[in-house]
Amino acid sequence: MQGSLSLGKDVVDSLSFYLDRNVRSGRRSLMPSPIEDPITLLVRSTLLCKDMEFCQDKLQHFVDEYIIVLAKVMSNILNGSQADFTTERYEKQLKYSLEYIKNILEDADGKVEKRKEAYYWIQSLKKINAKFQEMLEVFVPTAEKVADESKEKKELIHKIIIAATFIERKYEIKLCADFEICSKSHECTRALGKILTHFKTLPEDRIRLFIKYFHESLSESSFYNHVSDETAHEFQLILYDMAYTNGTPTKDLMLSVLKTVDVRQEIIDINKGVEVAHDILLAHMILSDMDHLFSERKDPFASFLNHFYDWLASNKKLSKHVGTVMLSISKEIWSHEEDLVLKLINEVRVFLEMTVGPEK
Repeated sequence: MQGSLSLGKDVVDSLSFYLDRNVRSGRRSLMPSPIEDPITLLVRSTLLCKDMEFCQDKLQHFVDEYIIVLAKVMSNILNGSQADFTTERYEKQLKYSLEYIKNILEDADGKVEKRKEAYYWIQSLKKINAKFQEMLEVFVPTAEKVADESKEKKELIHKIIIAATFIERKYEIKLCADFEICSKSHECTRALGKILTHFKTLPEDRIRLFIKYFHESLSESSFYNHVSDETAHEFQLILYDMAYTNGTPTKDLMLSVLKTVDVRQEIIDINKGVEVAHDILLAHMILSDMDHLFSERKDPFASFLNHFYDWLASNKKLSKHVGTVMLSISKEIWSHEEDLVLKLINEVRVFLEMTVGPEK
């Protein structure tokens, strides 16, 4: 499953300029000249980290830079589109967003302790990113009505989500490399990797049976309520074919998913950016969000993995346990703050539209 989307030269140039010159070289300033541009001036004058131990000195510059890059790239994408965009309106919205972002940082500052420093930093990066994704609701008012959108608007939404994802990944890597503040919990990634690794030696019919269990459990959940009817229909057809149609290369498809999980694991292990296609980038961020949402749980998938291993060894029934773990995942996700949940939904929605839409 390979998604494709041209971000456009303007977006690529923006990402290259703001990321290559700052993240890779370690430069602090985003200024192309001694005179600060309005976005940089607005972000820095807000004094986001004032009186907070959480983000002082170099970490304050890190926060400012992350937000400035997000703000400038979002501005360039929106300005080059058919969105309801003016510079004045964007800067007004940015000013409002910065006040909200300051609350995010203040909340983290009040809760953080050394043992959980990485947790609150990763959460802050994700919540800030989610706030910028929310600009879709302001400048692209029909963003939630995916099925009714024009191709141009859908591509605009895709560009914004992908660009935001790309920037978050870069700055999470920078946070770990420069400040040794690194995400330590990857429960979802590891559990999925363990399951898919067994598919290498599992017969095709057993893999089809597993997909059948997954397909049935997903249909009973609220998952399809969060994607367009068109995308839901296409994804259900694919899962049905993988479960029931002999001509579908189910094992090969699942091993391609394993490769994506392996890329995510590689990024975690080496803490360096790996150049990947946009759909792989989104899959990485979806797993990153899931890992974060489950990071407060100890061995959340231990019970299911035990049942899975029993199924591998003795052919015991697994359908009930697949349904149970799917319900558990849903409950855990929706127990978190709404902005983090909506961020995950946005990324899943765009991923599926790119990879399983009728034109793919």
